[in-house]
Amino acid sequence: MSCTPDRKWLPQNIRLRTAFSVLSALRFAEEGIIAESIELTEKAILLKKRNNLQALESSQSMAELNAKLLMLEQLKSKGYLAPDVFESQSREINGQINEIKTKRIQSLSSALDVSLEEFKTLQARLNEIDEPLDSFDPKLFEEVIKGMTVNNRDEMTFRLIGDLTFTVRL
Repeated sequence: MSCTPDRKWLPQNIRLRTAFSVLSALRFAEEGIIAESIELTEKAILLKKRNNLQALESSQSMAELNAKLLMLEQLKSKGYLAPDVFESQSREINGQINEIKTKRIQSLSSALDVSLEEFKTLQARLNEIDEPLDSFDPKLFEEVIKGMTVNNRDEMTFRLIGDLTFTVRL
């Protein structure tokens, strides 16, 4: 967790109290900011997957390689292809398929996936809070607050997991 060097002029108890008021507000607010963030991120991930040209090309390449495997199997079953040649070529094609699958998975995963998991973790941790926070919880603080910045004498910015940023007037 990071904090600006000029934090000396704003007492730690005020910084911590403000951080917990932000977390309490997120937990008990009617707006459902975290739930909305989860929903919007899930939609963005789906759109990205649907519009991912590289994944489409990977799927087409795998289909072509699977067709080659089928053709090899048919040639072997009819006796036109020696078993050792079949094994060698099948192994090579399966290696290509596995390589394409790995690249496809990498192209579909993104920072959005990480943010989504962090939003879900944040939501779960906030849901564990039964009433507004009135004391310091170091575990909660470490788990959900990535950083806080004292902008000036009457304003602080908090960065939570999922890179949610909130600026609060003191």
